[in-house]
Amino acid sequence: MGNQNPIPNQTLSPENIPAQNPAVETSPSHVHTAPHIDNPPPKKPFLTGKIILIAIILLILLGLGGTYLALKSKPKPQPTVPQVVPTPSPTPIDETANWKTYTNTIVGYQIKYPNRYSEPRIGNSPPIPATGTEDETRIVFGDTQSDFYFLSVFPFSGTIQDLKKKKDYGYSPGGWENSKDVSTEEQVLHANKIEGLFVTATYKNPELRLIGYPNRSVFFLGKNRAFVLFGWSSHSKDELPQMFSTFKFIDSESSPTPTCKPRPACLDATPRCLIPETSDMCPKSVACPQDAKLCPNGKTYVGRQGPNCEFAPCPGQ
Repeated sequence: MGNQNPIPNQTLSPENIPAQNPAVETSPSHVHTAPHIDNPPPKKPFLTGKIILIAIILLILLGLGGTYLALKSKPKPQPTVPQVVPTPSPTPIDETANWKTYTNTIVGYQIKYPNRYSEPRIGNSPPIPATGTEDETRIVFGDTQSDFYFLSVFPFSGTIQDLKKKKDYGYSPGGWENSKDVSTEEQVLHANKIEGLFVTATYKNPELRLIGYPNRSVFFLGKNRAFVLFGWSSHSKDELPQMFSTFKFIDSESSPTPTCKPRPACLDATPRCLIPETSDMCPKSVACPQDAKLCPNGKTYVGRQGPNCEFAPCPGQ
């Protein structure tokens, strides 16, 4: 021990220091380690998730749109309309059904008149009962001066407008046309293929209206004759058209209408016109006296009739 040489103190340079292994930190034996995954799944890119979200939104929108269209296209319930049972139109009442009838066998026509009247007559002075064989005369329907109608029949060639201008059949308030004194209203009527003109004439002066106007007439033509159906102002304005509605020619189908040429009125005037008279002209009308003959039965009167102004036959003759 006494002979041991002490080891000289050597200074170690860094180069001479031997490399040492780094200290390894020991882990406790109970530390768990994560399982080892050989191939981890790739991360989903952000763009793929965005596309899926847009697709989901579109599907929702499509679903909502389809639901809206389905509800909109669904037929709406129609309101229940109550059934209206049509009320049958009332049958028009013929107010002339019970009226009396005047039949003229010479001219060939019929007309009804109110049943409040007695038998028709010819004129008033004296009153001559009408027999139905009158021609070119005035038939009066009515029993008093304030309640009557008359039917004037006379030869005529012209139009209804020409007929309105005539004043020789009486009872016109200064004429049947508009003038400074008279105002008129016109209405076209039809009855049994006959056209008539219903005219109402009224004085414009209020004072003159008090004397019985307005007056009313129906003008019509047939069988080379003029017909003027006149009604007094006290009547209902509807009764005159009702009388006209019953007028009809009774032999228009069985007997031909005369084809003679209308005779100019100036041939029978004074002075006479220079128009030559021909054989195809209608004969001159004859104005027979309005006297009467009492028939053997003591009740019936008959008047004179053309063409020779002889008395009409009594009933039963």
